[in-house]
Amino acid sequence: MHPADQQCLVINTSQEAWLPGLVRGLEVMPLHAFGSEHVALVRWAPGTVFQPHGHPGRGGDPGAGWDL
Repeated sequence: MHPADQQCLVINTSQEAWLPGLVRGLEVMPLHAFGSEHVALVRWAPGTVFQPHGHPGRGGDPGAGWDL
């Protein structure tokens, strides 16, 4: 965690809105963002197919920035 990113945050996920994702059947609930870091819950409808993709330029290790 970045030293400047120390805010305590409480989110009632049962009351927050789900936003449409990039593919049909995918919904996202953003939880936190700081600089280039983003954290979210992801909800998949039955039958939704995951499309592997990357986020080049994030992090220093080979797997950083890639969604599994």
